[in-house]
Amino acid sequence: YGYSSPDSYEIATSIVDWRDRDDMCIGAPGEKENEHYSALLGQRIRSDTAAEDLIYQSRNESFLTEDELLDVFGITPELYYGYDPADLEAQEAAVRERLAVGKKVVTRKQSRKRQERRPLREIITVRGSGRVNLNTASKEVLTILFYAANNASNFETAEAAAESIVKFRGGPGTNKRPDPDDAFKSLADLSKVPGLNSALLAQLSSAGALGVQMTFRSSVFRITGIGRVGSTEKMVQAIVTRNLDTYNPDDARLLSNRGKLGGGAAERGGFAIRGRLGRNRRDEVDNFIRIPAIRVLQWIE
Repeated sequence: YGYSSPDSYEIATSIVDWRDRDDMCIGAPGEKENEHYSALLGQRIRSDTAAEDLIYQSRNESFLTEDELLDVFGITPELYYGYDPADLEAQEAAVRERLAVGKKVVTRKQSRKRQERRPLREIITVRGSGRVNLNTASKEVLTILFYAANNASNFETAEAAAESIVKFRGGPGTNKRPDPDDAFKSLADLSKVPGLNSALLAQLSSAGALGVQMTFRSSVFRITGIGRVGSTEKMVQAIVTRNLDTYNPDDARLLSNRGKLGGGAAERGGFAIRGRLGRNRRDEVDNFIRIPAIRVLQWIE
């Protein structure tokens, strides 16, 4: 993202300070978080300045939403969104003014580097298990993973390894359609990726020592819906979780409520039929009922 080491370190420590439980600043030992960041924002701190009068107030709790990052020192709208909403609003106002007086509007394309840089909000989440899914992780996340696993010694090598994985998987930004048969099922499958040698794979395997766990399946997803009517556009997003709920049809609570769950469930199907289907599919290993369930965690408009 174009940040030098001192600046990137300051942003990283401010994120940790926001979510950790204490009020001591990591980047400035001996200083309190709110006083330190309030001073950086230009507030003059005096000996009689009350804690509640400080303009910066760390939550000292886990993030509830991704947008909360915008309250953290060092996280700019351009870094988070990929653009500055204030600049975009000014540009749109200028376009409206030119159109109003009959002038021609010329749109300028973004530079290639700017287009390739994904905004921070697209590569982070406050949901899920915290594991990195190697089948879906972005190039940026994979680059960070390789870079950290190699003790931050060579960023270019880490970025090249991440790009090799993304190209092998296929999808947006590549010339290849995703193939389910190419999905990674274990770290050993990464040996199929051209450009990944044994040393790089060993680095990735050691990422667990950094507290990073890798997985090959996801359970939390973001669904985006965009509706357009004329020039009006509306977007809604939903953060959902996917689980396989398991029920025991012999559970006393289900048996006592069988009639309430649709009345005559046994005659029409319900749990009785699902139980039999479950036994047939699983060769009578058990009679549990397994139902795929999608639940909404957050709705965003």
